[in-house]
This record gives sequence, structure tokens and C-alpha cells, in this order.
Amino acid sequence: ILIRPHPSVWRLVHGLAVVYLVALTFLLFQNRGDARKFMRFLHPDLGHELPERSYGTDCRIYTPENPKSRFNSVYETLFDEFVLAHVFGWWGKAIMIRNQPLLWGLSIGFEVMEVSFLIAHFPAYAAKL
Repeated sequence: ILIRPHPSVWRLVHGLAVVYLVALTFLLFQNRGDARKFMRFLHPDLGHELPERSYGTDCRIYTPENPKSRFNSVYETLFDEFVLAHVFGWWGKAIMIRNQPLLWGLSIGFEVMEVSFLIAHFPAYAAKL
């Protein structure tokens, strides 16, 4: 049934999916250290700790003293990878589900699940909320 754009495109996509699945299965049977070494072999930037971001220190919209941009806090908030992941996730669910009440229920349920996971597994961090 997958004839557009061309069956060879779908064969390529299927082949890449199989290779990805085999790579994940290979990683599944490695211990943590070897899996991290393998991932670092694929991308050398992995394995370095990311800098800690502070999301609530300066909540001003307009920051005239910032040399980069006067609206840098708005830009950094809107183009944060978590915000983009939520927007694209919601958009993808909207295309698949096409039922607005169900979509909103799933979205709100997902946010409740995120908060409950944070509280259950990181109580010291959740105490700051």
C-alpha cells in the first residue's frame, strides 16, 4: 500500500529501521560502560556533562542590559528543546488522533504523568517546586 512517493523509498526506510532496531538490540546486551563507549565512538561529544540551566532566575521579558538580544529570555524559552519537543509532539498527536477532546485529555494526562514522575523519582528536586 506504500506506493508514494516510490516503493524504493519505503524499502530504504524499512532497511534503515531494521538497522536501527539491530543496533538497539546490540546495545541492549552491553553493560553500561561498554554501551557508553560505543555511543561515544559514534559521536565524540557524548560523555561530557551538560551545563546546568536555570529556568527561573530571571523571568523578565525585556532585558535591555543583555548584549545578545533585548528579548533573549523569550527566545531561549521558546526555542528550548523541551518546548519544541512538546509542540512537535502535540502536533504529531493532533495529526494522528484528530479528536480535540481526546487530544487535550492525552496532553494533560501526559503533563500530569511528567510531574508525578518528577515527584516520585526526584523528591529533593521536586521540593524546590
